[in-house]
Amino acid sequence: MRIPEAPAWAQTLGRGETFVKQRFGAANRRLPDVIGIGAEKCGTTSLHYYLKAHPEIGVQRSKEMRFFVDGAGGRWHRGLDWYVRQFPGDRRTLVESHGGGYSAYPFRQGVPARIHATIPQARFLYVVRDPIERLISRWVHNYANGDEHRPLDEALADLDDIEYVPQSRYAFQLEQYLGLFAPSRFLIVDQRDLLSRRHETLRAIFRFLAVREDFSSPQFEVIRHPSRIKRRLNPLGAAFDRVVGRRLLGRLGNSGRHWFKRLVYTPVSTRIERPQLDRALRARLREVFRPDVRRLEEIAGRRFDGWLA
Repeated sequence: MRIPEAPAWAQTLGRGETFVKQRFGAANRRLPDVIGIGAEKCGTTSLHYYLKAHPEIGVQRSKEMRFFVDGAGGRWHRGLDWYVRQFPGDRRTLVESHGGGYSAYPFRQGVPARIHATIPQARFLYVVRDPIERLISRWVHNYANGDEHRPLDEALADLDDIEYVPQSRYAFQLEQYLGLFAPSRFLIVDQRDLLSRRHETLRAIFRFLAVREDFSSPQFEVIRHPSRIKRRLNPLGAAFDRVVGRRLLGRLGNSGRHWFKRLVYTPVSTRIERPQLDRALRARLREVFRPDVRRLEEIAGRRFDGWLA
């Protein structure tokens, strides 16, 4: 598999660890051991903070890295030197924990090849959920951000559209990796388990990451960014955001952005009611996703009962 066109520094790829040792010498810097590849709207933000709470796990400084994405929104152009500096060097296991855009083929292409060329020994965390529910949550997210203006049924009129359906085809996304990485390198986690059996599921994740399984934290009780609290700005709120809000948000950390949005944006926004799919469209989506779910079960070696209900 050919690596897509990349900056000159990428000529060092295939020797990622060698590059890091030569660049940083005795400094305690190294590449991550594990990459989170999504899926988006499957609880990956909450998982990021659960991992961050563990004293033996080091995660990146910015939750949304997208280092291995080349092009708009990606940071591939920043180079390996920048990437390595985003991780603490004094932890047992390093994890790029979010991975937005890493399981978004064909919208984002070349990601598995870039990871393999840089960290050929990488392992992967992949959080998934009922594909129809993930798709609805993605629409809610886009609608709240003002990136989507169509009703859900209209947005799904074309099921070949790359915005919604492909990222819910988890086996299809995994198969972009499986030509380069063995299935044993992937831990596939059902979001329902992270919600309803959180401590047991986190123990399994910690085991995969080779860190203490019995660690616990109050952070594990927090669920971040649930779809039920999403809001859409009204015209006044959209104008404020465009003129002032985005600049202010850009200067705040994650916690500050959260509280700023609650205090300032709530009065100029409305809560989004989660849409209901009509029966015919849901039936069409079941037919689209059913073969992919069966293939995912083969790859994961487990069942995903209750999906596509």
